[in-house]
Amino acid sequence: VQQLLQDLEELRDSKLDLDLREVQESILENTAMYAKNPEVLGSMIHLVFGLDVMSQWLTARDSELDLRLGDLDALQQELLKHRRALEEMTTELQELRATGAMGAISA
Repeated sequence: VQQLLQDLEELRDSKLDLDLREVQESILENTAMYAKNPEVLGSMIHLVFGLDVMSQWLTARDSELDLRLGDLDALQQELLKHRRALEEMTTELQELRATGAMGAISA
């Protein structure tokens, strides 16, 4: 569980260090300079749309990651609860063995 949590945290931190909207605006500005060449213009517009799709995908990925981290946290809390219950049962069993109650129960 700890390794999975660490891997998810690393994935969460692996975000792009740039604003895709800023890149798109820059592309559009450059596109305006080359507007007389239809091939360049078409390619630039395709690139802008591609970056928009990538931005949407990254946002969806980050949202999904946040959801999974929340699920993992809930599972980790549940695991801790069960570990505590197991420890209590183990302690109680050891106490019963120590007092000889187990022999009376099995007899």
